[in-house]
Amino acid sequence: MKILHNPFWGNIFAGIILLILSSALSAAFHYIKAPELLKDWQNSTIEINSIALLSFLLFGVMLALVSFWIHSYKKYDVFISAPMSFDTDEEYQTFRKLCLEVKESLESCGFNHVYYAGEHYESMQDFDFNQQAAIDDLKALKLSKKLLFIYPQKMVSSSIFEVGYAYRKKLPSVYFYQNTADLPFLMQHLDGTSKSVSQYECETIQNIPKYIRKDGCKLFI
Repeated sequence: MKILHNPFWGNIFAGIILLILSSALSAAFHYIKAPELLKDWQNSTIEINSIALLSFLLFGVMLALVSFWIHSYKKYDVFISAPMSFDTDEEYQTFRKLCLEVKESLESCGFNHVYYAGEHYESMQDFDFNQQAAIDDLKALKLSKKLLFIYPQKMVSSSIFEVGYAYRKKLPSVYFYQNTADLPFLMQHLDGTSKSVSQYECETIQNIPKYIRKDGCKLFI
């Protein structure tokens, strides 16, 4: 399915489908009595080939449908947005363990495809600080249906950017955090201004997996 998201090969694939369908439907139309309207056009002073006209119309309709399908395709049910930069590797590994538990809880609720970037980094030494890491992360976010944001404490994190992207795209999103004041000001009460956002201030973020197992799909609007 990755090839469909490449603009060049996506258009080639769409063109092949449209060519086959329009040719097949045009051939079928040739053996079916043409509508009276097309007959009138053929008898008018402007000569119009009904089969060519139908093929053109079908091409436009199928192009719109295939383009819509390609752009609406989503690979991940939930994208877990969570900080990865901590003061110590021990802190990171403890938080990573929690995020993996959240991922398992989501999967137990029926979200079969959950993305969490930290799943592939057991320690901070494994981080890949380059442009490709950002590209892969944003690509996964674009291919996700929902977002779950975990914010353990006030900190500078790229996850804030991910949340902003999800908000702009109106993805159903759930925010978990321990202290509302830790959030950037404009994010503190989004659930009151946006139908796509639900916010939960937790006594401890360690309880998040329990909340998810309890409420499951009800968490997301």
